[in-house]
Amino acid sequence: MKKIFLLGTNGSIGKQCLDVIDEQNIYEIIGLSISYNDIENHSIINKYQPKIIIVRTIKQYYHYKSIYPQKLIIYNIKNINSAYRLLSKDTLVINGLSGIAGVLPMLKAIKHGLNVAFANKESYVIYGSKINTLLKKHNVDLIPIDSELSSLYQLSAYIKKHYPKQTIIKYGITASGGALRDKSEEELKTISSLEIFNHPTWKMGKKVTLDSATLLNKAFEVIETIEYFNISYKDICVKIERSSNIHAFIETNKETFYFIDTPDMKKHIRYALNYDTLENFMCIVTKTNLKLLEINYDQYPIYSLAVGLYLTNKRAMKSLVKYSEKLCYLLINGKIVYCQLVNDLCKFIKGRCK
Repeated sequence: MKKIFLLGTNGSIGKQCLDVIDEQNIYEIIGLSISYNDIENHSIINKYQPKIIIVRTIKQYYHYKSIYPQKLIIYNIKNINSAYRLLSKDTLVINGLSGIAGVLPMLKAIKHGLNVAFANKESYVIYGSKINTLLKKHNVDLIPIDSELSSLYQLSAYIKKHYPKQTIIKYGITASGGALRDKSEEELKTISSLEIFNHPTWKMGKKVTLDSATLLNKAFEVIETIEYFNISYKDICVKIERSSNIHAFIETNKETFYFIDTPDMKKHIRYALNYDTLENFMCIVTKTNLKLLEINYDQYPIYSLAVGLYLTNKRAMKSLVKYSEKLCYLLINGKIVYCQLVNDLCKFIKGRCK
């Protein structure tokens, strides 16, 4: 049985991970972190019987401790070292936590010598070089789950195996343009939350869907790709592909390889869970009729500003991640509107560019 420690169980990535795990009887969930939804939590715990449970609140800690006396209950993800110390080195940590919450668990997993499958791009946005140093020091595998980075990972492995004499010139990722891609400037002034979170091609959590609308998510993926593959900004390009069927592409000195598939995160999760035994190169082609379009930077001012901030002031990325989460929370709870979020985020980034 493959041992799994799942972080972010109740989120979009976490739930899809559980679906993938259910497909085959080859996984054992050793531990998981759960949300505030106790009804959902109990259902998951009773089904998968994890030995370790990380809860959010003190009230949950005492509640779960009384109900599950044979299990290790840990209060707060910040205390995750208590769990990692108990895991064997063959345990795969799945970091499905979004935003700043997933950064510390990622760093600590690597320091404990645990292999990680991750969908938390913020870790690389904030601590890219530090993570790469830790990976070498602790000899850890770090496998991407997000479709763009996962596709690049698979494309790169495919080219190295089957075309070892070809040289990679450019790494390419795509964006759908987000839920508001066809809205006019006037329409955006009165846009509803329902429209913002109704992504045209993907089913994702609210924060990622919002960041997809502003293209902040794509800026983060550009940074993540630069750091993960240890390349420079000039080695990466971003295109709009409205159907989300081209996940990524790599240009070599001979040809261009595309990773083409339906917008389905479960396939990338499945690959990440089995990266050490699975070679799934069926989605890779060298020709396509799908159109790659240029980004309209005037339509997405946050994208250029966020990338520019990374290139000029990397230390400010952590504050950007935190501030974007704060604005997202305010928008979701009806405290601000979309245009205010965009304006405030642009002003925030400009104030930190050197």
